[in-house]
Amino acid sequence: MPAHKPFKNIRNHNLRVHCAGNADSWDYQYSYLNLIHRRLSIIPNTNLISNIGCSENPTHFIQNHPFADIPLSEMSGIVHPSFMIADIEADIHSQKIEYQITSPDVRDAGFLFIKEKLTGRVSGKDNRIKIPKIIHQIYFDMSGVPEHLSEISQTWKEKHPAWEYRFWNQKAVEQFMESGFPDLLPLYRSFPFNVQRWDFVRYLILYRYGGLYVDMDYECLDPLDSLLWNATCCMGMEPAAHALRYRTAFIVGNALMASVPGHNYFDRIIKDISSGNWQKYQNKGSQVVEFTGPFMTTRIYDGYERKDEIALLPAELVAPLSLEEVQQLIAGKETAEMEEKVEKAFAVHYFFGSWVKQLNR
Repeated sequence: MPAHKPFKNIRNHNLRVHCAGNADSWDYQYSYLNLIHRRLSIIPNTNLISNIGCSENPTHFIQNHPFADIPLSEMSGIVHPSFMIADIEADIHSQKIEYQITSPDVRDAGFLFIKEKLTGRVSGKDNRIKIPKIIHQIYFDMSGVPEHLSEISQTWKEKHPAWEYRFWNQKAVEQFMESGFPDLLPLYRSFPFNVQRWDFVRYLILYRYGGLYVDMDYECLDPLDSLLWNATCCMGMEPAAHALRYRTAFIVGNALMASVPGHNYFDRIIKDISSGNWQKYQNKGSQVVEFTGPFMTTRIYDGYERKDEIALLPAELVAPLSLEEVQQLIAGKETAEMEEKVEKAFAVHYFFGSWVKQLNR
């Protein structure tokens, strides 16, 4: 929880008023112990108990609650995830309820807490960034990059002035494949869609040179140094709404990725694509997302033994808006909630999906 003054004052007040000499009170002590011992508490979405007090008339008694005292036989089981991403929206919501804070200043400070913490963490520690300071972007079009994509691309140069920027057009990619990966050139040329070549070559580029890869429809809001600090491989997550749509727990995206050269995760990806057969997928879209796209990167991550080598960047920080929200934004229907999401993010993915047009040709 944020440690700035409004929260400190309220927490100290609660400890004094509710805990002094009160043996029946436990919740404030419990949250305080969690705070000072850096422990994590997980609050379920449904209440599983009816009485968590210590007296005959406990303050936390919920009479006839529909979810109270659910027997274990009626539960599907407690699932411990292999990794967790903090739901920042839920955290702030819980804080507002617990502290009864309605001040916009405090609310905004809470929303920005994570971002400020990350940004402050790397102050003066630039030498701890292991990932090469190179930004890679790919675009195939003989007529050049459209103006709107060019403007979005410029944000990466502006926010990372000390970084090298490398733009990969079709000619540059062909030369890279011929000189660096001639054995994979036949596979690269066999793909029916350019988007598959874009996908494949981005993994090869990061494996060979390292650095940061971002799609052309990605806007940079703040430097990513703090997200990449002390990491060797970073993968931007897709919004939870996208995972829900495809009935999966999470999606490890491939639109924003960073790595040191020769990372084993990208070696696995390259070998998986090289040994596979995109033609086994009947659906054109599946040929892309399942074979070279984000469903593939998710599958490789899911089976990766050393997950601690990979930093999963929460969508809240690198892809705060879902495709539906982006469409609302473009239509001029921006909401306060969307503004808050963007405010605490480092980058925004607009999901223009220009590659989808290739499937209909």
